[in-house]
Amino acid sequence: MAVIAVLIGLISPTLGHIQDAARKVVCASNLRQIGLTLSMYRDDHDGFFPAARAEPGRAADQVDPQLAHTGEHPDSWSGFGWLVGTGYLSTPQVFYCPAHTGDITSEAYADAWMMLDQPIRTNYAYRAELVPSGDILDRPQSFAEARSPSSILASDAFSNINEINHASGFNTLSLGLDVAWRPDTNGRFQTIIAAAGAGGISPDTGWTLLDGDGDGPGGSGPEQPSVNRFGYHR
Repeated sequence: MAVIAVLIGLISPTLGHIQDAARKVVCASNLRQIGLTLSMYRDDHDGFFPAARAEPGRAADQVDPQLAHTGEHPDSWSGFGWLVGTGYLSTPQVFYCPAHTGDITSEAYADAWMMLDQPIRTNYAYRAELVPSGDILDRPQSFAEARSPSSILASDAFSNINEINHASGFNTLSLGLDVAWRPDTNGRFQTIIAAAGAGGISPDTGWTLLDGDGDGPGGSGPEQPSVNRFGYHR
């Protein structure tokens, strides 16, 4: 029995690492599927990606990058939600990371996706231009103008420390629709998020860090042009 206990003690950390690695792979696969679907949407909408709306109760110029539906009426899709609302995806399961340990899960939002009567959020952040919350039309946005294909279009959520999917980094989807793992070296990004408290960090800050402008997962590199909240160069 003692030998078995020792073996279990030796194997358990390895199994934990294997499970973490498997969840990262599934998460990356989710973003890859989202990227392929965004590509189809863009091809069918003259080179435009889905737009986003502000959640009820938020300032008109504040977009929640994880919001998929505002809950105001059945057609009030936002961001990734347009992919379901316009029939490009048949299930929203792909919007939820298996490594997430917080409250934003596919099970928690299963009824909301059916009823469309409350705000729906996902485990991934989407970089989108804001559309007025009262506009029920599918008004796409061009994110590609004057931006590098390596700029981040979507990623693991980063707005609040409780919404992070992985402890060691972030899966990202670039404008060129490439999926990559961005390690959070020494936990710098998470330290910034944690220091922001319950309110978390702004989307601008998150995208800047992921793009590599400063001490974030993107690392240091050539100086990048500044970016406004809609993803265009200033």
